[in-house]
Amino acid sequence: MQTIDFPVSFLAQKHLKYRSSCTSQSFEILYLLSGAENGSIGIGELLELLCAAAFAVHILVVDRVVKDLDPIRFSGIQFLCAGVIGMIGAILFERIDPAGIWKAA
Repeated sequence: MQTIDFPVSFLAQKHLKYRSSCTSQSFEILYLLSGAENGSIGIGELLELLCAAAFAVHILVVDRVVKDLDPIRFSGIQFLCAGVIGMIGAILFERIDPAGIWKAA
């Protein structure tokens, strides 16, 4: 799966010197991933851009929050929450086959 870097450097730290370069490169990569031969951007590319924006905002929020918290504990809680939410989604929307789980292990 390919992803792009979303340009939210204007929200990030002030020491980033190459904001316009990073922004333009991100959109160039999005253009190339969308199939440069026809020049159109579909729903998949828009969803990818939205997901990249959400992850970038998440990184910036975590950067601010972790200054007041223990980063190892915070990461552990994040992994636990992601695992629980993923497991709930798997139980609700997937067919779970124990034999397949043992084969994969």
